[in-house]
Amino acid sequence: MNSLEKYQIFLFFLFLTITTFLFMKSINANFAFIDDHVMLRSENKRALKDFSIKNIVTTFKHSHEGLYHPIVTLSYSLEKTIFGFCPAIFHFDNVILHLINTVLVFLIFLQLSKSFWLSFIIMMFFAIHPTRCEVVCWISARKDLMYSIFYLLSIFSYIKTYEKKHFLFWVYLSIFFYLLSCLSKSMAITLPFVIFLIDLYTNKFNIKKAIIFLFYIIITLIFALVAIHVHYEGDRYFFDFFRHFLNFINAHFNVLFYLDKLILPINLYCMYPYFYNKFESLPPFYILYSPAILYILIFFIFLSLKKTKVIFYGFLFFTISIFPVSGILPIGDFAVADRYTYIPYLGLFFIIAKFIMFLYKKRYNIKIKNKILNISKVIKISILCLCILLFSELGYLTYTRIMDWKENKYYAPKWMKYYQFGFIKKDNSNKRKQ
Repeated sequence: MNSLEKYQIFLFFLFLTITTFLFMKSINANFAFIDDHVMLRSENKRALKDFSIKNIVTTFKHSHEGLYHPIVTLSYSLEKTIFGFCPAIFHFDNVILHLINTVLVFLIFLQLSKSFWLSFIIMMFFAIHPTRCEVVCWISARKDLMYSIFYLLSIFSYIKTYEKKHFLFWVYLSIFFYLLSCLSKSMAITLPFVIFLIDLYTNKFNIKKAIIFLFYIIITLIFALVAIHVHYEGDRYFFDFFRHFLNFINAHFNVLFYLDKLILPINLYCMYPYFYNKFESLPPFYILYSPAILYILIFFIFLSLKKTKVIFYGFLFFTISIFPVSGILPIGDFAVADRYTYIPYLGLFFIIAKFIMFLYKKRYNIKIKNKILNISKVIKISILCLCILLFSELGYLTYTRIMDWKENKYYAPKWMKYYQFGFIKKDNSNKRKQ
């Protein structure tokens, strides 16, 4: 092991340590008053059961609070059985799950790119971007952490098939992890399309894999139907399904909203409203112009294929994985949510990391009095300083957001006053009561 490898390993564990201390602040938090008590301490007929063989079977047979995520429910049950309703244990486990996901992200991109620095930059974005706070600090968002672990494990196992050693073993393992991911959250149904995208990006796809993808698609169809049925069960099944389907008009604005929060992750909120849900009236201007902006952006993304495929495939990864919660599909109670970006942002982090690496590796020369001077070293130092500044700022924003969750501060940001719906007024009244 040379000194460079030792230095990389040191940086890797140093960053994991920093991430751990950053999110450990959430351990002192209580249960969130939003719906942690509903998910964990409900006194109704679907109250959280103790961890036992009988209740394990029951958990897989029934939904929990209108959602089907038996693996997540069992994790709650195990914690309750061993430790009781101790908030610190639930929060601690969320932090551990986030750290596991962070390591998996690093390993996946290291396997794909063979570049430590590219993988390290992506891992840093993934670990401390402020939108991670909702997933880690909100116990009820455990499902996003757990589906992501199995989602990433499935991708990692599939990538291992590229080595052509123990091919069937890695395929079966990938399918198994995909099944567990779907049992944690239905948002995992995008995985077959993501691994197909990875195949295309790495030029590893061939027609012989069609049978393998068939198993993934079967699982996808089953859990897509289960998610719709569980979410809209009851007398108003078809009415609610149709009503929510109309919200596809919000999808363009929702995608732009996610892009905005990627670049400016400030004024975050845990329950964003539907930005337009009065279908009897003309949509407001911010809905009307969003399709034009999005399609212009997509047009330039297509043009980028002439130079590089990084932007196209990175954005496509984001689009595919965010699709179930974009507003096009009639699933979900909220228009947008920070937790929905946990996996999808990886595609955009990949683009940003590639751009940073491109700028760092590029040679910079200037011409002064017929002499060409190489200023690459100065530029590289400047890029490193800017990166340190960027991640320091992200870390600060994440810390302040963690403290908000710790103190049960979920007040709607001021910008939401522009979206004048009853939801906002109701939220403000709740704020006063709290």
